[in-house]
Amino acid sequence: MNTERGLLRRGRAAATALSIKVEAPYLLKTGDGGEILCAAHLPDFGGRGGMVFDVLEEFPYENRKEVASAAKSRGLYYSIINPEVYGHHDEEVFIEALADWSFFGADDQRPHWLPKPPKSE
Repeated sequence: MNTERGLLRRGRAAATALSIKVEAPYLLKTGDGGEILCAAHLPDFGGRGGMVFDVLEEFPYENRKEVASAAKSRGLYYSIINPEVYGHHDEEVFIEALADWSFFGADDQRPHWLPKPPKSE
């Protein structure tokens, strides 16, 4: 879990530097009222309800199907991130991932570094 703690600390630092919201760690509620520990919740990225993610190798494999199912039922996108890639603060790597996941928050909350998508005609 040391990798997870370090990753969460760096993720929070990146969130502050990039002016985004993050809840880490995050307890995802399941359909039966239970809770599953996830690495983090990004409320403005991944989908209208945000997204949750786990860290590859830090969370038990058997949790992944349950997390994916619970995330889907709550309208959340779910991803697993690799600590080899996200285990150090590289702003460009975080920006690339966040842009790939897409911003779904309010326009006035859009980070300055993230361009607005082109308007469809």
